[in-house]
Amino acid sequence: VEEEKSKQVVSVEQVISILVTANDSQGFYGPQLLQLVEACGMVHGEMGIFHRFEDGLRLGKTQFSMANMMEPGTFDLTTIDHMHTPGVVFFLGLPMAQDSMQAFDFMLETAQCLASNLGGGVLDEQRSVMRPQTIAHCRQQIREFERRNMTRRAQL
Repeated sequence: VEEEKSKQVVSVEQVISILVTANDSQGFYGPQLLQLVEACGMVHGEMGIFHRFEDGLRLGKTQFSMANMMEPGTFDLTTIDHMHTPGVVFFLGLPMAQDSMQAFDFMLETAQCLASNLGGGVLDEQRSVMRPQTIAHCRQQIREFERRNMTRRAQL
């Protein structure tokens, strides 16, 4: 059993984050947020946050996750009906998914979907507006990471 666990634990070497902040000072309302993230294929799970998996709900590797911007970063489903949050953080760990570029695209799409449906802004890790050049930079980081990773695997 110990061997199986060690195979599942992947050490994350790099994280790419996208923030979605509410335009309204009230923040995002829990039930609306929950409905939308579930419609986008995310499930509440490990660590009290939401995850999207490669092969459907709870199957395959994690593509990306979403945490609450408010400490401690979790979502309590028993109180989500009364929750308001100023924003959420989507994050993607490298290496995690089989196809990191596809995972990034889905993460970006989900962040944009939340922003447009709930009234919010999509920001990068520095809290600047996510522009096309920022998106291109994130994709470049993923390509470089995967190139380094392939080289390392080839040397083993």
